[in-house]
This record gives sequence, structure tokens and C-alpha cells, in this order.
Amino acid sequence: MRLVDALYERSIELSKERQITTNALANLSGVPRPTIVTITRSTTVKLSTIYGICDGLKIALQNFFIHLCLKPKILPINHLKCAATF
Repeated sequence: MRLVDALYERSIELSKERQITTNALANLSGVPRPTIVTITRSTTVKLSTIYGICDGLKIALQNFFIHLCLKPKILPINHLKCAATF
């Protein structure tokens, strides 16, 4: 799985947990809806985009990324070193 796909899936997963639509996430986060929905068509995602999504979801940035660390199929472990104490 590509990193951009994992980031998009994580955003949608967290939105569903909170029963928030993509439009609502865009409004809460200040990240334009087209930016959110086109993440998977990109090869990169700005950290400021993920930060905005986290801010809108009221979660810490590290809590967003810990998900990637716990699922080794997303990235090989040598590409992402995760510390237990972020």
C-alpha cells in the first residue's frame, strides 16, 4: 500500500469513527474538500494537510501516525521508525 493511500484511509477511518462526512471534515479542519478526496491521486501529502485534518478531528498528530507504525504492511519497517513514546 502506498503511503498516500494509507493516509487517506486513516483520515476516512477517523472521520467514520466520529460520524463526520468528508465535507464536515473539510469544514472542521480548514483543509479544502478537493484536497482531502484527491490525496490518493497524489504522490505526496503535505504535513500541513495531515496536521489540519488532525486539528479538525481533535487528535494529536502522533496519534494519527501511530496507526501506520502498527500496520507493517503499509510501510516496510526500515522506512518508518516508530518510537513507543512519540
